[in-house]
Amino acid sequence: MSTAAQPHEVVREVLMGRFGQLSVSDSEGVRSLSCSWACHGSSFLLPAAELAGGRLEPGPVPESDYMLGWLIAAAARPDGHVLMGGLGSGAGPIALAWAFPRLRVTVVEIDPLIVALARRHFPLLGHFEAAGRIAVVEQDVVEHVWQAGGADWSLACLDAYRDSSSLYCPSALLQALHGRAAAVWLNILEDAGFDATRHFADVLIDTGWSPACVLPVNEVPRGASRGNVLLGTQAPAAAALRGFQPFGALDHPNARKADARLAGMLARQQPWMRIAAMD
Repeated sequence: MSTAAQPHEVVREVLMGRFGQLSVSDSEGVRSLSCSWACHGSSFLLPAAELAGGRLEPGPVPESDYMLGWLIAAAARPDGHVLMGGLGSGAGPIALAWAFPRLRVTVVEIDPLIVALARRHFPLLGHFEAAGRIAVVEQDVVEHVWQAGGADWSLACLDAYRDSSSLYCPSALLQALHGRAAAVWLNILEDAGFDATRHFADVLIDTGWSPACVLPVNEVPRGASRGNVLLGTQAPAAAALRGFQPFGALDHPNARKADARLAGMLARQQPWMRIAAMD
């Protein structure tokens, strides 16, 4: 498989991982981690994180819009414990740790090479690991939940993909999370409409969960390709999200744009029953 960079792209590292070729590259001010050429997380290089230990790039602002949705989901319990299935670049847990200083995040990732790449090229991940804010576990997420003993989570974010289109969301995982997680949110890839979202809503219902909220990441015309949709079992906390600007302290256009994109996404959220009633 070719590893040639695109124009204005700098390929930083390429490895063969468990599910295909892994690569980290910089392009137009964004660092991305990809698996078989599908992006598994990206962050803006700027604004950098200015910390006591130095300046770290990329900074905490995710370029992948759907990761802003995890912030919307977590706002109900900013002092909670989030379980995330799938690490990717680490941009999602990094954004969570940055936005909510009292939040803890446990990320379960089955491919150790993804973990190694994320730590090498997204150094804020290592910073939050050292601070005890993020814990990365190299394991299958179903096994981890069954073996986690008395651990409970305020939120489970399921974002593990075995290929570019198949969310890893087995019934055994959703069943194991019952009584252990207060809410579950899924990152779903849609071709158009909400067909895949309805499928995963049925999976949730079959395992005893009640879909509550649908969060389309992008505004799209009817019939157009939709992209990412987040499906949650708990509606966003409206009071906590009023005026929410997680990157407001960062004086940079990328930070301001991210806060604006998050507000737009929040405005698009719909109750699940409205989606379920659509033709």
